[in-house]
Amino acid sequence: MTNLRRRIRDKNFLESLNNGYLRLLLNYIIGDEELDIQIRDNYINVYYKGGNILRIRGEKSFEFDEFYFYDDCKTERKTHLLNAAKEKDPVAIKKIKELRDRKNKLIGLIKDGNYSDYFSEAKKVMDSWWNSMEKIGIAHNEKKSAASNIET
Repeated sequence: MTNLRRRIRDKNFLESLNNGYLRLLLNYIIGDEELDIQIRDNYINVYYKGGNILRIRGEKSFEFDEFYFYDDCKTERKTHLLNAAKEKDPVAIKKIKELRDRKNKLIGLIKDGNYSDYFSEAKKVMDSWWNSMEKIGIAHNEKKSAASNIET
C-alpha cells in the first residue's frame, strides 16, 4: 500500500508549482545538484546535505530553522536556551528574537525571488552550524552520509 500522505492536496499550491510563482523556485532547486526535494504531507522539504534548508507550505509560505544560526551551542544547548526563554529570561528571549530576525531576513530573499542568494547564504549558515556541532562532539551521521552521497 502506498503512503497517501506524501502528496500535495492544495490545488492552489499545485498550480503554483506547475505554472505559477513557485515554478521558477522549483526549477532552481532541481538545477542545484546539492539540493534534494521531497514531497511530504501537503508540503515540500528541500534538503542540503541531509538538513532541511527550506520547507515550502504554499505559494508564499517558507520556513528555515532559525536555530541553524545558533552559534552559542558550544556553551548552551538549544533546549537550555528555549527553557530559559520560557522562564522569561531576558537574555534568552533577546537571543531567540535575534535568531528569528536573521531567519526572517533570509526568508525574505526567497520571497523576493533571490533564490541564488537565499541558497548560497543558507548553505553557509548550515555548514557553519554543522562545523560548530562537530567541534563540540555532536556528529550528525545522517547528514554526513547524505553529504557524502551528494559528493560522489
